Amino acid sequence: MTRKERWKRMIGGFARNVKKLIPDPKFVAGVLVGVLSVVGVGFSGSQTVPAAVNQVQFVLHGDKIQPSDRPGYYFNGRAYVPAALSLSGTNYVPLRFVAESLGLKVAWDQATRSIILDAPAGATPVEPEPEKQLPLKKISVTEAPPAVRELAQHSRELELAQTITLGDQTYLLVTRGMKPTGGYGVDIESVVDTGDEIVVKVKYRNPAPGAAVTQVITYPCVLAAIPKAERPVRFQGTGDVYVPQLQGLEHLDPVVAELTPNLKLFAPVVKGSELTVRGAVRVWEGTLNWEVLADGGAGAVVRRGEVQAAGGAPDWGYFSFSLPAGYARGDNLFLRLFCTSPKAGFECGVVEVSLDTYATYAERP
Repeated sequence: MTRKERWKRMIGGFARNVKKLIPDPKFVAGVLVGVLSVVGVGFSGSQTVPAAVNQVQFVLHGDKIQPSDRPGYYFNGRAYVPAALSLSGTNYVPLRFVAESLGLKVAWDQATRSIILDAPAGATPVEPEPEKQLPLKKISVTEAPPAVRELAQHSRELELAQTITLGDQTYLLVTRGMKPTGGYGVDIESVVDTGDEIVVKVKYRNPAPGAAVTQVITYPCVLAAIPKAERPVRFQGTGDVYVPQLQGLEHLDPVVAELTPNLKLFAPVVKGSELTVRGAVRVWEGTLNWEVLADGGAGAVVRRGEVQAAGGAPDWGYFSFSLPAGYARGDNLFLRLFCTSPKAGFECGVVEVSLDTYATYAERP
């Protein structure tokens, strides 16, 4: 067997056993790539490799790690070897040192020529917490606390799932927006605590084709209460239904300007010399452009920019950006907000609002 064949066999054994590495699959990939790179150098036989000892620091979870009592070297049990070698702009470190720093044990299987990384002896695998069904109480909007009623009122025209926590209860609100007829509905079927998050199962109901329905505008919604949520809440539709959520905020703030169906402005915040514009937008990729225009919106552009919302369509994303507070002091400046079509490049959803008027809703911390 040639030297090259021996190396290939060893790498094959390492790949088969590397799945035993516990902490992080990304780390496994990094170690594997590093080992393959070093082995590739070895294939050149007697060729000299221009690697140099590199003085580096090792930090794990914010704490510095010393490879040994000899700076720049690691003691592998038999001899001091460089703790890091630099080759073609890449640092290579001993696998044993990295593995043992992560609390793993390293073994060499001569029969299969495999490097085996495993949990330390006596280590107890961490079992995930079992899923737990949470008690669910459905309530009518009229019976809810005032803050929840207000949230339901200014959310009813949106398709949106959100939460609001008051005291020892978290309220789950799902609205489907305005519908042209009766026959539409929404329900919360179950709430499960998975140990990592709380999953709310939501079911939509639509009228059957040709069904007799009331010819009246409706606003389907469902409201329920669960014990105070201590984990992130995610709403999950049944079947192929996707339930939009608000990214970046737990729930909508009161809307002071409903500019388009997919853009809502919240009250701004004035602090010192800054006016912070706030709102929620439902747009692909979550990118919103803005401009400040002079002369009531008909003049030159005073300032422009773009803001990345916390999420993109079909979810709603919270956004905010700051302007000089002086812009809202009677200078007849208008704020123009718009999105840009990613395919055609043209502007869409263009709206304008007087900064003087908008600032009258300002919250002052």
